[in-house]
Amino acid sequence: MNCKDATLLLHAYLDHELEPSLVGELELHLEGCPACAAQLAAFESLRTTLRRDAPRHAAPAALRERLMAIRSLGPGNSAVALGSAGIRRHWAIAACILLSLALGAGGMYGFDRFSTARAAADSFAANLVSSHLRALTAVSAVDVLSSDRHTVKPWFAGRVDQSPPVIDLADEGFPLVGGRVDYIGERRLPVVVYRRAQHLIDVYWLAAAPPDGAARATERRGFHLVRGSRDDQWAWIVSDLDPAELTRFAGLLRSKVSISR
Repeated sequence: MNCKDATLLLHAYLDHELEPSLVGELELHLEGCPACAAQLAAFESLRTTLRRDAPRHAAPAALRERLMAIRSLGPGNSAVALGSAGIRRHWAIAACILLSLALGAGGMYGFDRFSTARAAADSFAANLVSSHLRALTAVSAVDVLSSDRHTVKPWFAGRVDQSPPVIDLADEGFPLVGGRVDYIGERRLPVVVYRRAQHLIDVYWLAAAPPDGAARATERRGFHLVRGSRDDQWAWIVSDLDPAELTRFAGLLRSKVSISR
C-alpha cells in the first residue's frame, strides 16, 4: 500500500468503517510511514478538539416565551390572530422541533458510546496481536514447555487469578505446546499455546468479559482472532493459521470446554 492509497482510507479507518481486509494492510503501512501516521494523528486530534470545543446552541428563550404566550390565549380572544387549529398546528411544529432536538442529542450520545466501546474493543484486539507477536519473536513462546496437560494446568496455580482450561487436542492435529502468563493492558492473563504444523495458536483466557463492541471474529495485521466463552470465562484465540483451520480448532475447543458465546 502506498501513501496515496493510505490517505484515502484514513477517515474510514478512524471511524471504524474500513473493511476488515484493509485494516491490517493499512496498519502495517502506518507502522512504517511516519507521514501517514502523523496525518492520522492530526485527524484524531481534530475530532477530539471539535467534540470538546465546538459551540453548542440551545433553543432561544424567545421561542419558549412565544409558545407559552400562544398557549395562554383562549380561542375566543380577539388578540389571537390564529384560530384554535392554527394554535394546535404551531404546537405540533414546536413538539416536532423539540423531539428532533432530543433524538439528535440521544443519537449523538449513543454514537459516542458506541464509538468509545468500539475503540476499546479494537485496542484490546490490537494488544492481543502484539502479545502474540512478542511471543513469536521471543526465545520461547511459552513459560512452561510441555505437551502434558497435567503439567501445564497446575503450573498456572498462584500465577493468575483463574485456572484456564487446558485440553489435549493432539489426536485432532493440534498438539499442546505449553503455557505462559502475559499482560494485555493491565490484565494478567493465562495463555495456553497449541501448534498446527508450523503455526502457533495462542488461547487467552479472561476472567472478565472483553470490551463491548468486540467482534466474534476479526483480523489484525495478518493474524486472525476468534472469541468465545465458557461459564464465567472468556477466550480469545489468536494465530496466523488459515481461517478455516482456526475455525476448526475453535470448534474442537468449543466441544471440549463448552464455549458457547
